[in-house]
Amino acid sequence: MVKEVQANNSHQKEKKYALLVSTESEIKVAVTTAKQLFSNPKYNAKKFEVVICGKAVESIKNNSEIQPAIQEGMLMGVDFKACGISLGNSKIAPDELIKGIEVVPNGLLRIFDLQEDGYKTIEL
Repeated sequence: MVKEVQANNSHQKEKKYALLVSTESEIKVAVTTAKQLFSNPKYNAKKFEVVICGKAVESIKNNSEIQPAIQEGMLMGVDFKACGISLGNSKIAPDELIKGIEVVPNGLLRIFDLQEDGYKTIEL
């Protein structure tokens, strides 16, 4: 019985984080933040998601300057999502994006969904 309680307590300490970003520089900050969260046991980060909205979607096209930072984040386990509304407004097709970036219909609703799922979220 005691072991079961301890297991439940340790599971509750595992944390999930998400950032909503709208500029290329915020994407870089998000990757740096993820690196620090994953490497510091104080935060016990198990999941980290970056939701990219607004003008930032223009910077996540394949072969863009930000691609190395995105790939570094992916290697750490960061999930990147692009807002479908922002893509539509910028006339960017999903197949133009850096491989591995998933498109969600609405970035703001994605953040609300993550909050419902227990993520700590911040909009930069």
